[in-house]
Amino acid sequence: LDARLLLMHIWAMTQSYADYAIQTRVMLGLPPEAPIDREPIARELVAFVLGGCGIKA
Repeated sequence: LDARLLLMHIWAMTQSYADYAIQTRVMLGLPPEAPIDREPIARELVAFVLGGCGIKA
């Protein structure tokens, strides 16, 4: 696993939620101004990254 690429992947996964907040709300079925619950997103991303590193979350 290339650590530099891992950092870029983590950045890309998290940054996309900020850059595409409107699309994120649509995909989650939320109204345009509704807050996004970040906790389940964070859990999913942590499990995804750790799983890719061979670590059980």
